[in-house]
Amino acid sequence: MKQFVCALITVAVLGRVAGAAPLASSIKWEKSYEEALKLSTQTGKLVMVDFYGEWCPACKEMDRATYTNREVLAESRNWINLKIDVDKNPKLSEKYSTPYLPTILFLNAQGDEVKRNEGFLDPVAFLDFAKEAHKTEKDLREALETLAQNPEDLEANYKLALVSYARKNFKRGQEHMEKVLALDPQNSKGYGPELFMRSGLAHGMNRDFKKAIELFGRGVKDYPDSSVFDETRYYLALSYQFDGQLSKAKEVLAQVVATAKVDKIKKSATERLAKLSAGD
Repeated sequence: MKQFVCALITVAVLGRVAGAAPLASSIKWEKSYEEALKLSTQTGKLVMVDFYGEWCPACKEMDRATYTNREVLAESRNWINLKIDVDKNPKLSEKYSTPYLPTILFLNAQGDEVKRNEGFLDPVAFLDFAKEAHKTEKDLREALETLAQNPEDLEANYKLALVSYARKNFKRGQEHMEKVLALDPQNSKGYGPELFMRSGLAHGMNRDFKKAIELFGRGVKDYPDSSVFDETRYYLALSYQFDGQLSKAKEVLAQVVATAKVDKIKKSATERLAKLSAGD
């Protein structure tokens, strides 16, 4: 599963920001989960939660290198900050499914997951992650406002489907995805391929590989000319692999190697196919 998570991670670069006011030397951490959510309700800020372990080297590196960074300290005033020791808070760790540390989550005031990262983030990557979390929350609010006025709005249904799957709200994600497909059966806006890929990723990250296979397979079958075809087919192979269907995984990987137009994906497929074949 760890390989699956790593295979799905991409990192972008965010330009540096500077705080105008004098900064503390460390992030202000709240003392409890309940208090953090209460403050989120009062202030309208998201909650940034760091799930960590005292024995976790990457967690200690986050404390040393990331949470003391000037730009991170400046931006940390824009959200509520909370650290949770997974060994002392097993129920919260189980609730938010944190098998890999550190796991960094952004939550809304209701405790719903907005954005997740598993593993170490340097200051630049952390700021990029935080920016994406706030954009995700903003997109959700705007989509809900639009749909309140017009339930048939195609773009709002598309955004809400993406946000719902990102939050692992699979029921709502599926509802809005089906609405998009019904409103635009010819895929004139090009939303279909992205929805099948993103919904497949969400189910894969949730370890439901059979559902991921179904969704990736549909995306590959229905949209062979889409810009995310190679990527979707590669994720299909990964899902077969982690579902234990190694012959199917190798079959799809071979197809990716033979016909993929994206060099990076072709290279990844070639390397993975070689490793699987070496295990025969």
